[in-house]
Amino acid sequence: MSRRAKVRLLSLVIVLTLWEFYGRRVNPILFTYPLAIARAFIDLVLSGELQSYMKDSLLVLLYASILSVMVGVFFGVVMGRYALVEWATDIYVNALYSMPMVAKSLPTMAPEIAPTPAAMRPKLKATPWAVARTRVGKSSGK
Repeated sequence: MSRRAKVRLLSLVIVLTLWEFYGRRVNPILFTYPLAIARAFIDLVLSGELQSYMKDSLLVLLYASILSVMVGVFFGVVMGRYALVEWATDIYVNALYSMPMVAKSLPTMAPEIAPTPAAMRPKLKATPWAVARTRVGKSSGK
């Protein structure tokens, strides 16, 4: 085992030990410890709950990814093809593209502002990326 691997392993053991020690002394609703997490994970796997919820989450992720790419690529092609559309919308796409994910998450906290299904909101934040990448590729091919 290399020295780097030994240092990383030692670091992991120290962090997990401190976490276990501190986590047992704090209200489990706020902060729990690694062994409790491992036990809960095993219980969820054995009961089948984890697989059920994971399937639902992955389906929403798939649908939202497909929708995000479709909207983003379509809008990016339109922006790359028509200069007037690019001039009118480029500033907004660049602003959304450069905005940190935390700021894009704000509408997910207020469903009245963004009435999309809650599970789809985080993935739809990828749309500005798809628009920007498609627009660049389309406009460079003129």
